[in-house]
Amino acid sequence: MSTPRPETSDARLTPREWAELALARLMARLPIDWAVRIGGMFGAGAARRALAARRPWVERLGRHLAEASGTTDPAARDALVVDYARRIGGLYAQFPLQQRMVAEGRVEIAGLAHLAAASRPVIIASCHVGNWELIGRVAALAGGRNCALYLPQPSRARERLAREARARWPIDDLVPASPSAMLRISRALGAGSNLVLLVDEERDGYVFAPSLGRTLPYAGNRWFAARLALQHGVDILPVFVAPTGLARYRIEIQPKLPRPDAADRDDAARALADALDARVEAWVRPRLPHWFWLAAFDRATPPPGRDAGQTRR
Repeated sequence: MSTPRPETSDARLTPREWAELALARLMARLPIDWAVRIGGMFGAGAARRALAARRPWVERLGRHLAEASGTTDPAARDALVVDYARRIGGLYAQFPLQQRMVAEGRVEIAGLAHLAAASRPVIIASCHVGNWELIGRVAALAGGRNCALYLPQPSRARERLAREARARWPIDDLVPASPSAMLRISRALGAGSNLVLLVDEERDGYVFAPSLGRTLPYAGNRWFAARLALQHGVDILPVFVAPTGLARYRIEIQPKLPRPDAADRDDAARALADALDARVEAWVRPRLPHWFWLAAFDRATPPPGRDAGQTRR
């Protein structure tokens, strides 16, 4: 996986990134279905080139998709890879279109009563399935200020587009992943801001959740969410997005995670982190072809060195 670049200005975009940004601006003016299909064409083309070059990520992705579907035919496996990449390409095309998608009735929400019953502020925890950026819709409905932890994009054009899309919901404070991120977010929660957090992040080649048969370290965003919830006495509200058609989605707001009955703060944090992993796995496992990190996921990859000491029991 590429190392993300820090946020940069337009002046430092490469010609290719300028072209990507200009194309995204053009596609944002098209009918939604057209834009998504065009984005899908770009994604499918990239996958076909990667298959021809035998890139490691398509080999890994093909293996996972073949296992999930039960296919043993190489041609069918490659077709699954192309379909997967087509969905991802279409997803990128949706980033600047999300408010239009909501306005056109393409996004339904279930479980609003769970949002109403949760604490304020609240930690809205999700994962990279479907159009995960639509979690911002729930943050907007939660009311008040919102902050979000994010991993900068390797492409500066995509970084700019992603930041613009998140700011429209609104997300008031976008916090890039860094050693100081927890302190900054903790202060925001303490001041009454909600937190939007995707707990299945990838770092150094390791996908931190869900477990999917692995022994996870108590590290990453899942552990971060558990510790913050206990520190500030706020609820963790799992929220997931399921595709229901072309650029159409159902957002499911699930019941908040129960507070662990443990006197020791570390034991309580581990129990809460395990409960969050269980919710995410229950969502991801039956939807593997729609999980963004499937191309990066490898059960044999160990966690980053400094996170490997404290593992899930």
